[in-house]
Amino acid sequence: MTGYLTTEQAAIVTGLTEATIRKWVERGYLTPVNPGHKPNRFREVDVWLCARGRLTAAQRRRLYGAWEGLLSDDS
Repeated sequence: MTGYLTTEQAAIVTGLTEATIRKWVERGYLTPVNPGHKPNRFREVDVWLCARGRLTAAQRRRLYGAWEGLLSDDS
């Protein structure tokens, strides 16, 4: 884990769009560590916890399956 992610990076690791990450911020689901500054940065653990709570079961399965595939290719 890198520690902090930009909006773009958060979208990539969760398999969502940047617009979705920005909506989560607007709705108060996800809080940047540098509010009012650009680019927004988020604690990686906060992104994962928010995604776990916001994604549907099907989205979680698809995301976890993609990550398992990536991890198995590294070995």
